[in-house]
Amino acid sequence: MTDLNNDIMPRIFRSGCMWIAATLFAVSCSGSDTRVQWYPPSVDISITQGETTDIEISLSSTGDVTNATLSLSPSLVEYASIQNTNVSLVAYEPITFPLSIVTDPNDQSGMITGFITLKRNGMVLSPALPISIDIQEPPKSTLNSSTVSISYAVPSGWEREPEVDFDESFDVLSSPDALATAAAGNEAIPPEIFVRVVPNPANQSLGTFAANYAGGWYVAYAVQENTQIDGYTALLFDDQSSTIPKTPPVTVLVSVDNQVLIIAAGWNAIDVFDEFLESIEID
Repeated sequence: MTDLNNDIMPRIFRSGCMWIAATLFAVSCSGSDTRVQWYPPSVDISITQGETTDIEISLSSTGDVTNATLSLSPSLVEYASIQNTNVSLVAYEPITFPLSIVTDPNDQSGMITGFITLKRNGMVLSPALPISIDIQEPPKSTLNSSTVSISYAVPSGWEREPEVDFDESFDVLSSPDALATAAAGNEAIPPEIFVRVVPNPANQSLGTFAANYAGGWYVAYAVQENTQIDGYTALLFDDQSSTIPKTPPVTVLVSVDNQVLIIAAGWNAIDVFDEFLESIEID
């Protein structure tokens, strides 16, 4: 027969301690009535790949807490950071600290969950503050022509120029540096990524089209390679290795039915151009 005093009561006591820690933010179950509280009580963040954001978090207690440490769960370490993790609390005097969230453009989209705890000498002084980070793909812009629709992800920090919206077959994208230059009233920087749909009524091959378009400008590029963009036949022109490189240094022509999609990158766009090309969807 089970001894109630030796079995059930200890379990009730242990459960009681867990309940107190989870609901009242008690520092321990060994007689202390100091309670630690987070605000907000949970953190839910939506962030786009390649972006950075800071969230203000507050921590307070009903008693003094010294020589404690803010600890991130392992699942958050790659994406979140706290500049100063050493914490001392004075009763009823909240402290605030920034939680920095940093994502890479190549991070996989999806939900990352974890928590922050307050610890001292390896002992947990508070229940977990739940953290959820929803990493999302960048929103896509759409360029329409009469028969084709091209969508793409604008690189993080870049902007699609609104002044070219009057021409449905031409898009210009500007980098953060170009936007800052324009905002300061300085000389405008030439387009750093542009996307254009050009008619190809004779349905010429890309090589023939390039020889005839813009006076054959692209056929003199140092490097010409066959490639694909979203499953469509494409031709890459790269003149970065030339002694006097042409402008734009990199251009891709894509054959789409009886049209050619022209995608060009200026020097400031080289680092993001491969990612930009991978984001393109053609309908």
